Amino acid sequence: MREFALRYGFLSTYRGTVFVKRTYDFAFCVSPPIRDRDTNLSVRQCFTGFCILAEEGYDYIEGEYFPMVERNDGHDAK
Repeated sequence: MREFALRYGFLSTYRGTVFVKRTYDFAFCVSPPIRDRDTNLSVRQCFTGFCILAEEGYDYIEGEYFPMVERNDGHDAK
């Protein structure tokens, strides 16, 4: 989400999907998981609503004070 300055994202596995909204530089809202076996609300229905929200404003601009952290691929810097 940060790489492409996106406000909305999702994480999906074989067992479920969660939707994420970036609200502030250090804050995210995460949906309750939509399980693969849920019958009252499908992932397809959630993606439809998600797309409508994203059309209204998908970009997120970080504040000037937000530190740029260099990635090290999980290894300590030497």
